[in-house]
Amino acid sequence: EEEMKKSETKNCQKGGGEGTKRSKIHPRKAISANMQEIKAYLDQYEGHFKIQKALHIAKTRSEFTVEATRIALDLAKAQNAHVFYQGYWANAHEVFEIHTGKPVKDATELLGKEYAYDDSYVTGRAQELHKLVSQKESLIQQGKTSGIKDTVRTNYFELGDVYYTAGDL
Repeated sequence: EEEMKKSETKNCQKGGGEGTKRSKIHPRKAISANMQEIKAYLDQYEGHFKIQKALHIAKTRSEFTVEATRIALDLAKAQNAHVFYQGYWANAHEVFEIHTGKPVKDATELLGKEYAYDDSYVTGRAQELHKLVSQKESLIQQGKTSGIKDTVRTNYFELGDVYYTAGDL
């Protein structure tokens, strides 16, 4: 048992483990000031974890805050994860204040106009999410009234997938 725990610990320290796609590159060595290299580092990851990793870099490494934030916002939009996008924008000014040392009213000042908050994107995606959730909930209700357990189970899984895709973890 102890040998298994030691091997699991070593595996996790090397960046391995089940369900992750990581190389054996140490994160501190893999990142440099170049945006291309940050993207290359993030390519080791997939899905929402990739967005979270970019946000982590933005929050913890002041020299990469702007670049990593831009990448995270691009990834969130590309993956249609509007909840991530909206949530990060709600706190973005705090992250920039920590790293710049002065109050930041609008993160767009640092990111550039092409990264301004896109309210139409968030509103559109929120409406799509509401529509999908309503459909799945009505299918669940239909399954409950008809007594078909597989339909209920399947639609609950699909409802979870809808929330996950939106970034609502």
